[in-house]
Amino acid sequence: MIKRLRISEARRAYQDRTGKRMTQRELAKRLWPDEKQSTREVKLSAYENGKAKRVDIETALKIADLLDVDLNFLFGIDLSLEQLSDKIGVNYFELCDMIAKKTKP
Repeated sequence: MIKRLRISEARRAYQDRTGKRMTQRELAKRLWPDEKQSTREVKLSAYENGKAKRVDIETALKIADLLDVDLNFLFGIDLSLEQLSDKIGVNYFELCDMIAKKTKP
């Protein structure tokens, strides 16, 4: 079971690679632009601290895309994509399709 997403680590890796800092507030705003600020921050904190009851794969993909990390890094696991799909309960081919839609040609 996935306990938490490695968002802080991903933000640090993003900063190390790009030289740009993305705050928790900025990331939350990009993920949920239509939500109130306090709601966005609570949601992101829940993902980061393992308080979320369920990790939404679409949100995880957005976080990985915004911070330019892969899902394995974000979930803190060392698995193949097939093992990851089993671990998070998403069909392997659906997961591949979701990732492909986020990938720029």
